[in-house]
Amino acid sequence: MSENRKGLVLIFFTLIASNLIVNYSFAFYPIYIEDNYPEISSFETGIFLSVPDLAITALGIPIGELVTKIGRKKAIRISTFTVLVSSTILACLTLIKHDKDVFFWSSIIFRFIFGLGYIGVFVNAFGTIASDYGKNAGKYNGYGEGLASFGLFLGPIIGSVFFQYLGFFEGYAFLSAVYFVCFILAFFFYPKVR
Repeated sequence: MSENRKGLVLIFFTLIASNLIVNYSFAFYPIYIEDNYPEISSFETGIFLSVPDLAITALGIPIGELVTKIGRKKAIRISTFTVLVSSTILACLTLIKHDKDVFFWSSIIFRFIFGLGYIGVFVNAFGTIASDYGKNAGKYNGYGEGLASFGLFLGPIIGSVFFQYLGFFEGYAFLSAVYFVCFILAFFFYPKVR
């Protein structure tokens, strides 16, 4: 397989995995909160769910500029590591019992950090496709968008199996393990980029 094809496989896999985690959170964090922290209001849950988008909105442009400054290869490593660590910590937050404030504010902080990694992944993925795949960039960007949406589709489906039969923590732990694969691939196999 050529380096360009390996790069596309890595990019596409990372986009799917990123959105698996996003939609797992959207589908099952509210249920987890309701079951374990009924004192957290629906409004507070909504704030929690919107925090990654706040990070993306507030810092998407500076992160795009940072990616340009430090280079996409280094930036994808940092971004995948950020998503990996924040999603792992979010899984571990489920081990906090009976301390609403610690759980809530830790969730807010690490969902914000997750959003920073998430936007870094997407800036890198689509930036790499745009600059390194020439006349096929539009086609590959379309594949990337489609596969990222496939990750959004799979998140609740895969998550429902974990949530129903194993638990919320186990679902997050599984998705963190999937993202660990993304990090390893990004660290060792990310293609040479311009």
